[in-house]
Amino acid sequence: MDDRLREVARAAIGFMPDDEGMALYRVGLQASSVGPLLEIGSYCGKSGVYLGAAAAEKGTVLFTIDHHRGSEENQEGWEHHDSRLVDSETGRMDTLPFFRRTIEKAGLEDTVIAIVGPSPVVGSYWSTPLGLVFIDGGHGSEVAHRDYDTWAPKVAPGGLLAVHDVFPDPADGGRPPRSTPGRWSRSSSTTSRTPASARCGSCAGGHNRPLEPVELLTMAVKRLNHAVLYVRNVDRSVKFYEEALGFRVGMQMPGAAFLNAPGGTNDHDLGLFEVGDGAGPNAAGRNAVGLYHLAWEVETLAELQEVGQRLGRLGALVGASDHGTTKALYAKDPDGIEFEVSWLVPADLIDDQVAEARKSVKPLNLPAEIERYGADRPGLTTVVYDPEPKPV
Repeated sequence: MDDRLREVARAAIGFMPDDEGMALYRVGLQASSVGPLLEIGSYCGKSGVYLGAAAAEKGTVLFTIDHHRGSEENQEGWEHHDSRLVDSETGRMDTLPFFRRTIEKAGLEDTVIAIVGPSPVVGSYWSTPLGLVFIDGGHGSEVAHRDYDTWAPKVAPGGLLAVHDVFPDPADGGRPPRSTPGRWSRSSSTTSRTPASARCGSCAGGHNRPLEPVELLTMAVKRLNHAVLYVRNVDRSVKFYEEALGFRVGMQMPGAAFLNAPGGTNDHDLGLFEVGDGAGPNAAGRNAVGLYHLAWEVETLAELQEVGQRLGRLGALVGASDHGTTKALYAKDPDGIEFEVSWLVPADLIDDQVAEARKSVKPLNLPAEIERYGADRPGLTTVVYDPEPKPV
């Protein structure tokens, strides 16, 4: 970490020791390769400098959320009240001016993005996957668990979830998330033998050993097995998916059909259920929640090109995008249900340029991608079928 930034962090009002700050910086460097960083509990910007330095070094940003009115233990009459942080006109805590001054001194105003408001409210509107969520807000049971429930699902695959000020012994300080077995696989830190009377950001806590990332509990789910769609006319939809994507009917009955992808051994990859021609249009994404689209993979760019030509002839193709690591076509079936057909760049060919391109969406130039990667190079395979299923 840059020495000047480290000095700014040390000098900032707050309670995070430098060794914990440096641990947080290292976690930030690791998580920045996955996505932007986010912390809950900005206080006066001390932890924001450590994380902001990591974000700046890796070319991403840190979002930091706080209402800046202080937690309960920061209020007048409590042990950790700091009279310097009280607005003389309103008599209320206001840490925002101190936070802004710290970030300005660090030269990180383009990297550390302050969001002023309650964490759950901000989270209810948040949709960007995050490389790191660092929970350092209120440490009461209700507040801490609400922050977890709000933000843990927003960690991107491969990202990190970290928590500050977690004590194995409830007599020493904050207990969540340890107080709810199974919700967290392990805490981000544990207290030292002799807790110092310290606080981190606007949160209660003690002097902890260096932070470690919290690992989210993993499920046994490996992949999406199949999709089922409601359609107006099963026969029409069967014909479309056969012509467009090469699906084959495995089983059909009045009002329903079950299709298989080419070369697959799954019982079925796509199910279709007829609801009649009187069914209205799909309102998802316009005035209703619902599924945006399904994504089907092809093995080579040549196959992607062929599918694109088929979709064009059927009048179904509606878009083509380059997501850096994914080359995608978008189409709609006869009922207006959107789907994606994509080819994924092999892992060994994802260089810095390709990884950087994930941050933006560009029109797909398929001939140029074929020239770059080759028409018949197999893409990254995320679904592997066992051609000889093991007997049960």
